Amino acid sequence: MRHLSDIITAQIRHPDAIFKSISPYLGGRCPLCQSLCLAGSFCQACLSDILEATDSHQNRCPRCQLALRGLDYCEACYLSKPHYERLSIGFDYVNPLKSLLLRYKNSGQLSLAKPFAHLLQARLQQQKMPVGRLCIPLPSSNQSLKKRGYNPAAEIAKTLAKLNGWQINHHVLRREQTQYHTQQKALNSIERQLNVRQLYYCAHRLDETEVILIDDIMTSGATLDSASQALKAAGVKRIHCIVLARASY
Repeated sequence: MRHLSDIITAQIRHPDAIFKSISPYLGGRCPLCQSLCLAGSFCQACLSDILEATDSHQNRCPRCQLALRGLDYCEACYLSKPHYERLSIGFDYVNPLKSLLLRYKNSGQLSLAKPFAHLLQARLQQQKMPVGRLCIPLPSSNQSLKKRGYNPAAEIAKTLAKLNGWQINHHVLRREQTQYHTQQKALNSIERQLNVRQLYYCAHRLDETEVILIDDIMTSGATLDSASQALKAAGVKRIHCIVLARASY
C-alpha cells in the first residue's frame, strides 16, 4: 500500500488533476439542504427525495398529472380533453419546493434555473424522453417581463435545450398583449379557461411532428392548453408539455 506522503507528492506534481476533481464542487451547494454538490444541481439525496415524493402519488390523472383520490381522470380532463398529448412534471407545488420556486420567480434568484432544469432532466430520464427536437417556452406577459426582467420558463428551457440538443424558439409562439386578462390565480377553473381563450397565437406555420412546450407552474392547465391549441392550429401534430411544478386548484 502506498504511503500517504507518496500520494500527496503525486497529487502535488499534478495540480491540474486536483483542480479537475474538485472544480465541479466549487461554489456548488444544494438549493434545499445547502450541502456541497455539483454546481447548478440538487444534491443526490435531495434529488432522489424529490423524485420519490412525486412518484408516491400513484393515482394521478394520466392527462394533466393532477394527484387524485380514487378517480381515473380529473373532472376537467374528463369534460374537456387537453390539446397536448403528454405532460411531464418535476414535482408537486408544495413546500419546501414551493418556497424555492417562488424565490426563483419573484426574488430574482436566476441561479435556481439550472438546478430546476437538471431536476426535470432526471425526471425525463425516468420516463420516455420527448421525440421532438423543437423546444418552446411559454411566453410571459409584457407586465411580468417588466417586473421580473426575465421569463422563468425560458431560463429553464435554455438549460434543458442544451442538455438534450434541442432547438429552442422564443419567437414563434406569441402572447396577446393588447387584451386585458385577469390574473389566473383570482379565478376558478372554468373562469381560467375562458380568461385565456385565444391568448396565444403563432407567428407562422409550424410543420412539426412534435413540439416540446415548457412552463414553470401549472395550476388548472388553462394557459398550457391555450398555447397547445395555438400550436396545433399552426400545424403541430403532437405536443409534449414539460412543467416544473404541478399545483392543485
